[in-house]
Amino acid sequence: MALAQGIGAPRVEEMARAAFINRAIDALERSGLPATPGRVAVATGLPRSYAEKHLEQQLKGRDEQSRAMRSLDNAALVLNAWHTLEGFCLPYGGATDLPLRDEGSSHPTFAALVKLAVGNVDPNDVLARLVVAGCVQIDARGEFVRCLRRELIVPNQRQSAMSRMGRYAGALIHTYLHNIERRQPPYFERTVVSDQKLGPGQRDDVLNYVTREGQAWLVGLDEWIARTAKKDYDPNGKRYGVGMYFFEVPSDKRDHAQSLAAAAAEVTLPASVVDLAAPR
Repeated sequence: MALAQGIGAPRVEEMARAAFINRAIDALERSGLPATPGRVAVATGLPRSYAEKHLEQQLKGRDEQSRAMRSLDNAALVLNAWHTLEGFCLPYGGATDLPLRDEGSSHPTFAALVKLAVGNVDPNDVLARLVVAGCVQIDARGEFVRCLRRELIVPNQRQSAMSRMGRYAGALIHTYLHNIERRQPPYFERTVVSDQKLGPGQRDDVLNYVTREGQAWLVGLDEWIARTAKKDYDPNGKRYGVGMYFFEVPSDKRDHAQSLAAAAAEVTLPASVVDLAAPR
C-alpha cells in the first residue's frame, strides 16, 4: 500500500518507529510514569536521540493537530445543530438558508447558529471550512448561505488522507486489542463479505446501497447520541465513535474464511507487544 502511494522505505521505517514510540508512551502514561526520552528509549530499544526528536515533534504536532481537529469538530457540530435546532431547520428535515449579516431581521443568522453550536468561535472560520468541504453554498450577492449536505467530508488531499488513515487504522487496532484482551464491555466489531465474486456493475450497486443506507444510519446514530449526551453528559468521560467503510477482499486462491482462519493461526502477540500497543 505504501509503495502504491509513492511512499519509500525510509518513510515507512519512520512511521513504524513513531507508532512504536507512541505505544510506549501510552504504556508509560497508563503506568503513571512520565514519558521521558530515557524511559521511551529503554521501552522501545531505540536510540535516545530518536525518542528525544519524536517527543519534541509530538508536542508541536499535538498543538497543530489539536487546532485542526477543533476546526473540523466545530464545523461538524454546526452542521448537526443546523439540522436539529428549532429555528434553523425545516419542520420535515433539512436546513434553512441563513443570512450572513444581521440587518435587524428576526430571522436567525449563520453567526447566531455558530454561537449556539460551538460558542465564541469565529463564524468566518467555520464558514470557510464548510465551503472548502462543499457542505454549503453562498449566494451570488454574498447575503445568504445554503446548506447542501449534512455530512462533513474532508477533501482528499494527500496529507489529510494519510492523517485520517492513521487515525482510523489506530481506532480499528484499539478495538481489536480491547477485545483480544477481553476487556469489558466487548466492543462491537462485525464484517459482511459477499459470498460470490462481483463484477464492476454489481460492486457499484453494493457500494451505492452502502453509501445511501450507511449515511442515513450514521445520521440517525448522530442524532441519537446528541439527544442522549444532553441527558447523560459526563465531563470526566471519554469520546467514542463508530466507523464504517467499504473494502475489497484481496484476491486469493483460498476463500475469505479460510484466509482469515489461516492468518489468525499465524499471528502471535507477545505480552510485551500487547502491553505497549494497548489503548488507554
